[in-house]
Amino acid sequence: MKSEAQKQAQTRYVSSHRVELAAKSRRWAKAHPEQVAASVREYYLIHAYGITQKGYEDLVAKQGGKCGVCGRSLEETIGKGRPHVDHDHETGKVRGILCHFCNVGLGNLGDSIEILEAAIAYLRRSRCE
Repeated sequence: MKSEAQKQAQTRYVSSHRVELAAKSRRWAKAHPEQVAASVREYYLIHAYGITQKGYEDLVAKQGGKCGVCGRSLEETIGKGRPHVDHDHETGKVRGILCHFCNVGLGNLGDSIEILEAAIAYLRRSRCE
């Protein structure tokens, strides 16, 4: 644990070397794009959904690598948009991982059970035999 004097010395150093430290940071980021992408992804998952990358991977594994709605392989659908963390917009609780198509479909229907049931009834009524 740093002493108060060490913390103050570090703050002074960072303040007086801001430009050089920023340049060094940019060089490192340019040389390590995969690590930067992984770090950004982890930050996003934690702040948007409260889960880590490991938590995301655990959800994918729990679903057998398949979309929680249509059951298609998430690997199959990656070229058409990365899999999405599905969550309840009211509670923020994560429900599962969906393929791009199912996530967009649920979103466009407002995550409404009533609208989804009406859409199913419509499809059944208008089925061409």
